[in-house]
Amino acid sequence: MKVSAEPNVVYEFLGRRVDPARRQLVHAGKPVAMFPRCFDALLLLIERRGELLEKEFLLGTLWPDVVVDENSLAKVISDVRRALGEGPKDSGCIATVPRRGYRFIAPVEVRPATATGGTFDDAQRREVRSLAVLPFTFLNPVASDESLGLGLADALITRLGQLRHTRVRPTTSVARFATQPLAPAAAGRALEVDAVITGTIRRAGSRVRVGVQLVAVRDDAVSWAERFDADCAGALELEDSIAERVATALTLALARGERPPEPRRYTSNADAYEHHVRARYLIAKRTRETLFAAIASLERAIAIDPTFALAYAALSEAWIQLGLRAAVSQSLRPREVMPKARAAAEKALALDDSLSEAHTVLGQVLFTYEWKRAQGIAELERGIELNPNNQNAQHWYAMSLAGMGRFDEALVQIERAREIDPLAVMVNANVGFLLYRAGRIEEAVAKLRHTVAMEPTFVMTRYRLGLALEAQHQYDEAIEQFEAMRPSAEDPLGWTGIARTRALMGQTDEARRLLARIVEVGRTTYVPAATLADIHIALGDVERGIDYLSLSVEERGVVATWLPWERHWDPVRAHPRFPDLLLRTGLQAKT
Repeated sequence: MKVSAEPNVVYEFLGRRVDPARRQLVHAGKPVAMFPRCFDALLLLIERRGELLEKEFLLGTLWPDVVVDENSLAKVISDVRRALGEGPKDSGCIATVPRRGYRFIAPVEVRPATATGGTFDDAQRREVRSLAVLPFTFLNPVASDESLGLGLADALITRLGQLRHTRVRPTTSVARFATQPLAPAAAGRALEVDAVITGTIRRAGSRVRVGVQLVAVRDDAVSWAERFDADCAGALELEDSIAERVATALTLALARGERPPEPRRYTSNADAYEHHVRARYLIAKRTRETLFAAIASLERAIAIDPTFALAYAALSEAWIQLGLRAAVSQSLRPREVMPKARAAAEKALALDDSLSEAHTVLGQVLFTYEWKRAQGIAELERGIELNPNNQNAQHWYAMSLAGMGRFDEALVQIERAREIDPLAVMVNANVGFLLYRAGRIEEAVAKLRHTVAMEPTFVMTRYRLGLALEAQHQYDEAIEQFEAMRPSAEDPLGWTGIARTRALMGQTDEARRLLARIVEVGRTTYVPAATLADIHIALGDVERGIDYLSLSVEERGVVATWLPWERHWDPVRAHPRFPDLLLRTGLQAKT
């Protein structure tokens, strides 16, 4: 669509006001939410007011590179009329010329626009404690723009994540809006934030025109807006230019006295960067399949740019996630993956010692696998210091504190992780898990039920809820949760929960039948030794239980971190070999 022929103006008609720079429609004193293409259609009609705009012209202008039918145009016009407060047959502003097109008929006053930039007073600034950056929308896209909208959001999130007083949702939370767009305020409510940043980019020859808005979610009002032009350079150059200008302006608006984040370019290769953004989204899904896909994508990024420190840090995280799954399901052996995670973390730090993500992954490896707990805690704290919006750092720090028995502190810290992204299912699941570890079983059950409802197919939450229900002796319901995990030969953990619970119910024959099946599966699939210890201990086979706990320590399984705190192992704490297990892991008995 062409850029407005009347720059720095606003249009007023019938109690409504359209501001092209802010890309804002105001009706009865209140901003009206509009999708970008709908706003473009309204602006085009106003700019060509009085003219009959033929359907073919509108289709070619609003969808320059996409073939759509007249139904799409009719839907856009219908949405515009709804935004204007018109009924389907109301012609107060837009008249339909049957079989031909549309005409804007309302009288329009053109007035000089006020400054497009915005500033906040102290009250507004205090209200923006949390923020989401939605994928930018290209109004006349080309094929190469497919991932650039999300990439630009990621670049802004990285910059704004350095703000100390504003929580910024991670890229993984907003990625779904690239393919499932919502109006800004609706997206903000879904993400549970105070404000959202939304932006549009329109190409015009060798230049691009960028419009950015900060929308207050509570009243669906544009609190700040800016429009500027930039050179139509390569993808990374465009991201850098836009991210720097927006981050600087927003920092000055949101955080008086706080310096704008320093611009950083982690790679100069657009392909490497695109592989990295895709991998971050895959890692967040936390399945074995997506983690391996993320590793492949990151290895391609590193092959393109061997100095891409952020890609090495993400590669370390993917390996860590494959090892941490030993706590739940579909894991690789920790000794197989954690050394790879450490090597990638060290490479990232060698390239960039100021990278929060690199300190975070190294801290996790040190604490969870190498059992160098003081060093691991220090690295995680450094990750938080460098980027207070690094949810992984905050999350893993909380879990590490819990691994040292510091449950009250851990619950405070994991709540901070949840504040960064309230919709992160794994974080919510671990809030319930820490309540379970702390002995607050009733609260754990309530929290985990809520988290299961957030995403019923996420097996990690199901398993944790089963544990908490089992602790309440609600055995039948615990088994329902383990069965809902759909255990199989490829993912047998649900069977271990069922077997242990059957043993606690006195159904020893069924428990031993399942145990034999799990042992057979373990010949070809990694079954963590600690889960087999659970079943033997529940069956009263203390010696075999201790044997498997010893093997778990040898495996360096993540579950061994909980030796002093796991209630399943209470029956063997008085065993003569148990203190040696604690000594080997550098832990102390619970007091």
